Amino acid sequence: MTEKEKEKSDLIGAIFFIVMNQIFGNLSAIDLFIRQKHIFIHENASRFYRVSSYFIAKVLCDIIPMRVLPLCIFTSVTYFMMGFQVEVDKFYIYLLGLICHCCLLLCLLGQCGVTVAGLANLLVALTYVVQMLFGGVLLTLDTIPVLIRWLQCVSLFRYSIEAIVVNKIDGLYFNQTISPGVYFFPAPASLAFI
Repeated sequence: MTEKEKEKSDLIGAIFFIVMNQIFGNLSAIDLFIRQKHIFIHENASRFYRVSSYFIAKVLCDIIPMRVLPLCIFTSVTYFMMGFQVEVDKFYIYLLGLICHCCLLLCLLGQCGVTVAGLANLLVALTYVVQMLFGGVLLTLDTIPVLIRWLQCVSLFRYSIEAIVVNKIDGLYFNQTISPGVYFFPAPASLAFI
């Protein structure tokens, strides 16, 4: 492996680790509603509050302080540590990409039909592992059998990693020596080299 290939591999590995950390870090959200499910059903049936007011209260009291704020701090550290372009719009795209792909909604969806937190945790974690396999980092997508290749289209890992990589290399030019002489490729055309 050349030095450039090692740098590309390290970059993709670091991005994969960041995405995996954020996705699996939100498994604790499964327990959020299951513990209070019976109370919520009773109070909702008694018309103490609507579903929307309960959900907004959960968002304001749990999701923002427990999930989004730590993610903003983590993102601020990792963005500059990985040597991404120091531009405000690229930083906010990176931050927004991780916030959108932190999979909290899948955890909330996993709670709907299950009454035991352990079973919901297992089902959501299994879903994440399958998505991780078809994300394009652990398995080369060409080696996946054709019948199940469509699973790459539902992999949150794939979309998260691609969004972060495109955000990182957008606007850059790469020196690619194919034959005697140096060719300059803009970043979108160079995406295939990563």
